[in-house]
Amino acid sequence: VSLKHLLQQASEAYYKGKPIMPDYQFDELSEVCNWRE
Repeated sequence: VSLKHLLQQASEAYYKGKPIMPDYQFDELSEVCNWRE
């Protein structure tokens, strides 16, 4: 599973009200791969 795919899943889970990781972890991963919605 790629980092980008993981972030996509985390984003979807967050919007459904069931986050799979804390916000700070999501932010760190986003910075690592420069992910944008």
